[in-house]
Amino acid sequence: MKTIVLANHKGGCAKTTTALNMAVALAAKGARVLAVDLDLQGNLSAALGADLAELESTRKTVHRLMLDQSADFSEYLYHSRPRLDVLPASLDSEVAPALDSMVVSRELQRFSLE
Repeated sequence: MKTIVLANHKGGCAKTTTALNMAVALAAKGARVLAVDLDLQGNLSAALGADLAELESTRKTVHRLMLDQSADFSEYLYHSRPRLDVLPASLDSEVAPALDSMVVSRELQRFSLE
């Protein structure tokens, strides 16, 4: 299994566009692709056909999955097209502070162990 990560702290540098094109191209070539949308704006999810309004109401987003690590991730998958699934994201005003607190908590634990 290959993993490709596209990351950059700067916005507007074509991360989503590149991820979308790579995912679709790889799936078209026969690869099984799982796109994980970690951007709270959910642009990759929307581009792959997910309904962001529905995601806001069902809360079946990758960020909620990160908060509930005992959840079955297959319940959160959106089947976009043959051989291409996405773990979608959408605007969620409650999830950002919770994820931030997880990072702070993890850093505090690491600090106390050293």
